[in-house]
Amino acid sequence: MSLLLKIVVSACIVGGVNLIAVVNPRMAGWLAALPLVSILSIAWLAGGGAPPEDLVAFVTRVLYGLVPTAAFLAAVTAGLLSGVSAFVALGYGALAWGLVTFAARQMGLLNA
Repeated sequence: MSLLLKIVVSACIVGGVNLIAVVNPRMAGWLAALPLVSILSIAWLAGGGAPPEDLVAFVTRVLYGLVPTAAFLAAVTAGLLSGVSAFVALGYGALAWGLVTFAARQMGLLNA
């Protein structure tokens, strides 16, 4: 599948979720939590002929990535609830994600 088509399909999904967010932020949040990026990535890898062991390595790292993602979302939520701006809350989230990712790397979870 061409790279341009992959980009267009991926962008349309992200854009669609953002359009839904204007009308129903809760539904958009739920849809954003779907593993859309993982689904698309697995489909693009498999369609490109990636061997099963590469798919397993990819999916395993996606599972590991859920922990720093949860830390990111918890920090953003805590920031917003404390009254800081969305951009500051995103900074808190990025910091939390980075710290957990650093710890995961130190534990060898991100090695090839």
